[in-house]
Amino acid sequence: MSRADPVIAARRRALLALVFGATLCGLYWLPLRLVTGAGVDGPWAVALFYGGAALIGLWFARDQLAVARRAPWRLLGIGASAAGSVLAVSLGVLESAVAPVLILFYLAPLWTLLLGWALLGERPRRRTLAALVVALLGVWTLLGGAALAGDDAGRGAALGLVAGVGFALTTVQVRAARALPAAVRNLAAWALAPPLAVGLALALGTPPPSALAPVLVALSVGALWVGLMMAALQYGMTRLPLALSSLVLLLELVVGVTSAAWLAGEALGWRELLGSGAILLAGWLVARGR
Repeated sequence: MSRADPVIAARRRALLALVFGATLCGLYWLPLRLVTGAGVDGPWAVALFYGGAALIGLWFARDQLAVARRAPWRLLGIGASAAGSVLAVSLGVLESAVAPVLILFYLAPLWTLLLGWALLGERPRRRTLAALVVALLGVWTLLGGAALAGDDAGRGAALGLVAGVGFALTTVQVRAARALPAAVRNLAAWALAPPLAVGLALALGTPPPSALAPVLVALSVGALWVGLMMAALQYGMTRLPLALSSLVLLLELVVGVTSAAWLAGEALGWRELLGSGAILLAGWLVARGR
């Protein structure tokens, strides 16, 4: 075996992990809808999903929790933006069609670049700014042109946008906290979602689940699905070039949109196809520019 073979094998493992994680992300709406259909209302389902993931994260970070004292406000910021993003995208795919929510959520890489420019001083290239224009044209097409500025944009679309901005803000904060262990950063990203979701449920007067079985199922899905999803994404993204990672993560959008059309019978009209195509093109331009 040549010296290059182990490097190639390691890159293949990272690529497979990233593909696996992106596929789970694209299919995240499916177990969420199944659990809510079993009697666990939306905010409670999110609380249980990420509660299960946080328990797994706590186990892996148990020997590094003292490190959190170095940057408590940084970790709190990561947790707050991640929790808002998780809650928005989860409620979005529960309350409306999956495709528009995920398409608008996938503007997150572009928001990340703009926030990185504003907060970290990382000036984007001209290609990136062109990609932003293409992506916004895709959003305009997807939401129906002038309806973007009015109430017709829809609650699901608004939640998708909020989720994308929240994810981007989380990404920028995680990059600024590179000195902290990955396990601690991951735990911070999961830990605030359950209390935020419970608070929303109580504010809305949503009753907690009355049966134990769906609660245990939701916790298990969170520990296995969400935990494995994030572990696979982290494994792949930390071992592959950023450009390649960005391209592979486009699979999340493709899987989400096609699975919703196939499994949930959601129609894909010309607005969805053109809008998603423009955002996919924008993501590709951003990846090529890195």
